[in-house]
Amino acid sequence: MTITLREIMIEVSIKHQLTIEQIRSPSRLPKLVMARREFCYRALRETGRTPGEIGNFVRRDLHTVNWAAARYCRDNDLPPPRGKELYAKSYRWEDWRTWPYHRRRLEARANA
Repeated sequence: MTITLREIMIEVSIKHQLTIEQIRSPSRLPKLVMARREFCYRALRETGRTPGEIGNFVRRDLHTVNWAAARYCRDNDLPPPRGKELYAKSYRWEDWRTWPYHRRRLEARANA
């Protein structure tokens, strides 16, 4: 028997003491964001659903699902949900000079 997205959402909502509608809401409160990240990670890991299908269920786009799962992995030292990295690197604000866009601008300024 495979687990469904709804079952995962119920488990996450009970664990975080939130309602399903709170998790699916557009709010960015930290406790809701953490619950959403856990849901996205578990949904990718435990179901065969695509990030787009998971995103439709949680009212987010597929890129948000991937980023949430990648961030949950990084924050909790977990393996990637499907055995490969979702994003090669999670950029931190402190490292803005290494972001591709800023690096190109800094190189162009240095060469000018």
